[in-house]
Amino acid sequence: RRGESLRLAAAAGLREVVERRRALVVRYPIAGAALPQLETHDGATVAEVWGAQAQPTDPALHHRVALRVWRRTMRARLTATVREALVDREYRRRGGRFAFPSPLDTFVRGLHRRTKDLHEDWRARLRRETSGDAACAEAVAEMLLRLRWDDRDDGARAKLAHLVARIWDGLEGLDLSGRAPLSSAL
Repeated sequence: RRGESLRLAAAAGLREVVERRRALVVRYPIAGAALPQLETHDGATVAEVWGAQAQPTDPALHHRVALRVWRRTMRARLTATVREALVDREYRRRGGRFAFPSPLDTFVRGLHRRTKDLHEDWRARLRRETSGDAACAEAVAEMLLRLRWDDRDDGARAKLAHLVARIWDGLEGLDLSGRAPLSSAL
Protein backbone atom coordinates (compact mmCIF):
# COMPACT_ATOMS: atom_id res chain seq x y z
CA ARG A 1 0.00 0.00 0.00
CA ARG A 2 2.79 2.36 0.76
CA GLY A 3 4.17 1.96 -2.77
CA GLU A 4 0.72 2.56 -4.20
CA SER A 5 0.27 5.83 -2.37
CA LEU A 6 3.71 6.95 -3.53
CA ARG A 7 2.77 6.15 -7.15
CA LEU A 8 -0.54 7.94 -6.75
CA ALA A 9 1.19 10.98 -5.28
CA ALA A 10 3.71 11.01 -8.14
CA ALA A 11 0.91 10.66 -10.72
CA ALA A 12 -1.06 13.48 -9.10
CA GLY A 13 2.02 15.71 -9.11
CA LEU A 14 2.67 14.96 -12.77
CA ARG A 15 -0.95 15.71 -13.69
CA GLU A 16 -0.65 19.03 -11.88
CA VAL A 17 2.49 19.95 -13.83
CA VAL A 18 0.88 18.97 -17.15
CA GLU A 19 -2.27 20.98 -16.43
CA ARG A 20 -0.27 24.03 -15.36
CA ARG A 21 1.87 23.82 -18.52
CA ARG A 22 -1.23 23.34 -20.70
CA ALA A 23 -2.85 26.43 -19.19
CA LEU A 24 0.31 28.48 -19.78
CA VAL A 25 0.73 27.53 -23.45
CA VAL A 26 -2.92 28.42 -24.07
CA ARG A 27 -2.41 31.69 -22.20
CA TYR A 28 0.59 32.55 -24.42
CA PRO A 29 -0.51 31.50 -27.93
CA ILE A 30 1.05 32.12 -31.32
CA ALA A 31 -1.20 34.44 -33.29
CA GLY A 32 1.22 35.63 -35.97
CA ALA A 33 4.78 36.86 -36.37
CA ALA A 34 4.97 38.47 -32.92
CA LEU A 35 6.40 36.59 -29.96
CA PRO A 36 3.94 35.39 -27.32
CA GLN A 37 3.39 38.26 -24.89
CA LEU A 38 4.99 37.03 -21.67
CA GLU A 39 5.03 39.38 -18.68
CA THR A 40 8.80 38.88 -18.43
CA HIS A 41 10.60 37.16 -21.27
CA ASP A 42 13.49 35.51 -19.47
CA GLY A 43 14.91 32.02 -19.07
CA ALA A 44 12.90 31.19 -15.98
CA THR A 45 9.57 32.17 -17.53
CA VAL A 46 10.36 30.34 -20.79
CA ALA A 47 11.29 27.23 -18.80
CA GLU A 48 8.06 27.45 -16.79
CA VAL A 49 5.89 27.76 -19.92
CA TRP A 50 7.64 25.51 -22.46
CA GLY A 51 10.36 23.68 -20.56
CA ALA A 52 13.79 22.98 -22.02
CA GLN A 53 14.91 23.01 -25.63
CA ALA A 54 15.90 19.95 -27.62
CA GLN A 55 19.59 19.02 -27.63
CA PRO A 56 21.66 17.17 -30.25
CA THR A 57 21.67 13.42 -29.68
CA ASP A 58 25.22 13.28 -31.10
CA PRO A 59 27.11 16.27 -29.65
CA ALA A 60 30.38 15.28 -31.35
CA LEU A 61 28.76 15.30 -34.81
CA HIS A 62 27.03 18.59 -34.02
CA HIS A 63 30.37 20.12 -33.01
CA ARG A 64 32.08 18.90 -36.22
CA VAL A 65 29.22 20.29 -38.29
CA ALA A 66 29.38 23.61 -36.43
CA LEU A 67 33.09 23.93 -37.21
CA ARG A 68 32.51 23.05 -40.87
CA VAL A 69 29.66 25.55 -41.25
CA TRP A 70 31.73 28.22 -39.48
CA ARG A 71 34.64 27.67 -41.89
CA ARG A 72 32.30 27.79 -44.92
CA THR A 73 30.56 30.97 -43.78
CA MET A 74 33.29 32.83 -41.89
CA ARG A 75 33.55 35.53 -44.54
CA ALA A 76 29.81 35.86 -45.00
CA ARG A 77 27.94 38.49 -43.06
CA LEU A 78 25.57 36.25 -41.17
CA THR A 79 23.93 36.83 -37.84
CA ALA A 80 24.54 34.31 -35.08
CA THR A 81 20.94 33.09 -35.38
CA VAL A 82 21.30 32.41 -39.11
CA ARG A 83 24.59 30.59 -38.57
CA GLU A 84 23.07 28.46 -35.78
CA ALA A 85 20.13 27.60 -38.05
CA LEU A 86 22.52 26.55 -40.83
CA VAL A 87 24.45 24.38 -38.37
CA ASP A 88 21.26 22.66 -37.21
CA ARG A 89 20.12 22.12 -40.82
CA GLU A 90 23.46 20.60 -41.82
CA TYR A 91 23.47 18.44 -38.68
CA ARG A 92 20.07 17.03 -39.66
CA ARG A 93 21.25 16.43 -43.22
CA ARG A 94 24.11 14.35 -41.86
CA GLY A 95 21.73 12.16 -39.92
CA GLY A 96 21.77 14.06 -36.64
CA ARG A 97 18.70 14.29 -34.47
CA PHE A 98 17.52 16.40 -31.58
CA ALA A 99 15.69 15.21 -28.48
CA PHE A 100 13.91 17.02 -25.69
CA PRO A 101 15.07 16.16 -22.14
CA SER A 102 11.53 15.04 -21.21
CA PRO A 103 8.11 14.66 -22.84
CA LEU A 104 7.00 17.84 -21.04
CA ASP A 105 9.66 19.97 -22.76
CA THR A 106 8.58 21.71 -25.96
CA PHE A 107 10.66 24.89 -26.21
CA VAL A 108 11.83 25.52 -29.79
CA ARG A 109 14.55 28.13 -29.45
CA GLY A 110 14.58 30.68 -32.26
CA LEU A 111 11.21 29.71 -33.73
CA HIS A 112 10.17 33.29 -34.49
CA ARG A 113 13.65 34.72 -35.11
CA ARG A 114 14.83 31.97 -37.45
CA THR A 115 11.56 32.12 -39.42
CA LYS A 116 11.95 35.89 -39.73
CA ASP A 117 15.59 35.47 -40.81
CA LEU A 118 14.58 33.04 -43.57
CA HIS A 119 11.79 35.36 -44.71
CA GLU A 120 14.15 38.34 -44.85
CA ASP A 121 16.83 36.31 -46.66
CA TRP A 122 14.38 35.16 -49.32
CA ARG A 123 13.06 38.67 -49.88
CA ALA A 124 16.25 40.73 -49.69
CA ARG A 125 19.19 38.57 -50.74
CA LEU A 126 17.58 35.92 -52.93
CA ARG A 127 14.70 38.09 -54.18
CA ARG A 128 12.41 35.06 -54.01
CA GLU A 129 8.66 35.12 -53.90
CA THR A 130 7.53 34.65 -50.28
CA SER A 131 3.77 34.83 -50.72
CA GLY A 132 1.43 32.05 -51.67
CA ASP A 133 0.88 28.48 -50.58
CA ALA A 134 3.86 27.04 -52.49
CA ALA A 135 6.34 29.49 -50.96
CA CYS A 136 4.86 28.94 -47.49
CA ALA A 137 5.10 25.15 -47.86
CA GLU A 138 8.73 25.42 -48.98
CA ALA A 139 9.52 27.74 -46.08
CA VAL A 140 7.91 25.35 -43.60
CA ALA A 141 9.96 22.44 -44.97
CA GLU A 142 13.15 24.50 -44.65
CA MET A 143 12.30 25.62 -41.13
CA LEU A 144 11.66 22.05 -39.99
CA LEU A 145 15.32 21.44 -40.85
CA ARG A 146 16.60 24.64 -39.22
CA LEU A 147 14.84 24.28 -35.86
CA ARG A 148 15.73 22.08 -32.89
CA TRP A 149 12.90 19.65 -32.19
CA ASP A 150 12.41 15.90 -31.96
CA ASP A 151 11.46 14.83 -35.48
CA ARG A 152 10.48 11.29 -34.41
CA ASP A 153 7.10 12.62 -33.24
CA ASP A 154 4.65 13.01 -36.15
CA GLY A 155 2.26 15.01 -33.99
CA ALA A 156 5.02 17.49 -33.15
CA ARG A 157 5.92 17.70 -36.86
CA ALA A 158 2.35 18.62 -37.80
CA LYS A 159 2.01 21.15 -34.96
CA LEU A 160 5.38 22.80 -35.66
CA ALA A 161 4.58 23.01 -39.38
CA HIS A 162 1.30 24.73 -38.47
CA LEU A 163 3.09 27.16 -36.12
CA VAL A 164 5.74 28.05 -38.72
CA ALA A 165 3.06 28.56 -41.38
CA ARG A 166 1.17 30.90 -39.04
CA ILE A 167 4.33 32.90 -38.31
CA TRP A 168 5.14 33.03 -42.04
CA ASP A 169 1.64 34.31 -42.80
CA GLY A 170 2.15 36.99 -40.15
CA LEU A 171 5.44 38.02 -41.75
CA GLU A 172 3.63 38.24 -45.09
CA GLY A 173 1.24 40.74 -43.52
CA LEU A 174 -1.85 38.57 -43.93
CA ASP A 175 -4.87 39.45 -41.83
CA LEU A 176 -4.87 36.79 -39.11
CA SER A 177 -7.53 38.40 -36.96
CA GLY A 178 -10.14 35.88 -38.07
CA ARG A 179 -7.97 32.88 -37.19
CA ALA A 180 -7.89 31.42 -33.71
CA PRO A 181 -4.53 31.71 -31.94
CA LEU A 182 -2.51 28.48 -31.78
CA SER A 183 -1.39 26.88 -28.55
CA SER A 184 2.34 27.50 -28.43
CA ALA A 185 3.44 24.02 -27.32
CA LEU A 186 4.25 21.08 -29.54
